[in-house]
Amino acid sequence: MLADAILDLAQRAGLEKLLAQMVSDKPEPIRVFKRLGFRTEATFNDQVKDRHGNTHDLLVMAYYVRPASVPTPPR
Repeated sequence: MLADAILDLAQRAGLEKLLAQMVSDKPEPIRVFKRLGFRTEATFNDQVKDRHGNTHDLLVMAYYVRPASVPTPPR
């Protein structure tokens, strides 16, 4: 429900694109964002370092927002 509200708000605000960033080795968040319509935009190798000093790839996913219908102003 929260994700739907955010996508609706983005559309009404006139945003064109939403980005989500996450480490690429956690499959569950990736599945969730794919279900919402996000697609992989880029992967950056070894960009995130965890508290143990291990590096992880950074995955950037994008959702292209469909513009809200804007009524034509009267003439």
